[in-house]
Amino acid sequence: MKKYFIILIISILSLTGKTQIIFETQQQVDSFVVVMDTSINNYYHFYYDDLLPESERITDLSGFDEDGWMYIKLFYFEIADIPWFKSFHQGQIHFVNMPSLKTFSGLKNINRSLVGINNCPSLKSFPPSGFFQYNSELWISNQDMEQFELNFKDVSENPRGGRFSNRVYFYDNKIKRLIINDPNGAAGDLSIVNDSSLRYLDLNLSSKYQSLDLKDNILLDSIRGQMKNLWIVPAIYDNPILKDLCVLRDGIDAYYQNLNQRDKDNFNTSDLKQNGKGASTYEEMMATDCSWMADTFTTVAEKKGISHLQLYPNPVSRSMGSVTLEIGSDKTLNSLHISNLRGQHVYASERNTNISLEIDISDFAIGLYVLHMVDVEGLHTKKKLVVVD
Repeated sequence: MKKYFIILIISILSLTGKTQIIFETQQQVDSFVVVMDTSINNYYHFYYDDLLPESERITDLSGFDEDGWMYIKLFYFEIADIPWFKSFHQGQIHFVNMPSLKTFSGLKNINRSLVGINNCPSLKSFPPSGFFQYNSELWISNQDMEQFELNFKDVSENPRGGRFSNRVYFYDNKIKRLIINDPNGAAGDLSIVNDSSLRYLDLNLSSKYQSLDLKDNILLDSIRGQMKNLWIVPAIYDNPILKDLCVLRDGIDAYYQNLNQRDKDNFNTSDLKQNGKGASTYEEMMATDCSWMADTFTTVAEKKGISHLQLYPNPVSRSMGSVTLEIGSDKTLNSLHISNLRGQHVYASERNTNISLEIDISDFAIGLYVLHMVDVEGLHTKKKLVVVD
């Protein structure tokens, strides 16, 4: 039987007193927005039902662009963009089982809100530019894909820092490589928990206010990138094959040295435990060979030239297909070539004025390579590249 009524379910959570309102047809939506009172903090659930005739399916939620606290969930919508909720800045909004979702043209400047991404397999990078301000939470779960990137590079750190920054929770995902690019420290708390496929974690973090909770990732064996100036030590445990914490070692050690003796005595069991050999205690971490991190060979001339180049992800899996070389806006490469350890050139590029360059590595064999770069002033820089299976 066709449903032409709004289903009202009174919440059993007496402390909140909120009502859950479920919409299944466009007619229900249109009828409700006429009398909607945004001063009442209800839960709005929208279901896209492809078993209904097309004329009855929900296709327009522009009536919910009113300002105010909103608690919204969208289920099963077969759309690539969310053009609605332009006045949504505070509340909760979740996107569940949306296979085509890629972008959010209607949502901007979200502050003091919770955003949930649950099983949206076409969404491989988040958030889009202008989406977040600060003091919000991002929940990402049930993502099943080769690579996902959390990219906060366009989001500024909240000047108040700490608990006023954004908080990010990855849980119950199946992501082989997770890239977190947050050079401004916009995400204050990062939790990566129970990913059954995660092997590679690439970090670009640089704020003293950032903390990292990393646990129950059974295949994680590699952390690459940089994380400096730790304000609180990462909680890293129950990652059984994680072998080194070289990327985090300087920050963890600086934090450890400032602890009192009692906290130092408890440090090994409370914050680092049950990882692979080399990453389960402070002593193991400090004894690990981290020479692989010295991937830039410099001279005095190079330090004046292009030694600030960034190459990521590194190491890189051949299945990823490419790596990115960040050159910077103030430099031009006159030449670039890549050689293997036998000195054979496997890649070459002439003059390049782009800020970044994508390098195809899909045909590279597994192993160690060296990038040779010369800028227009004749200054030479080399960087190592590690290609894995």
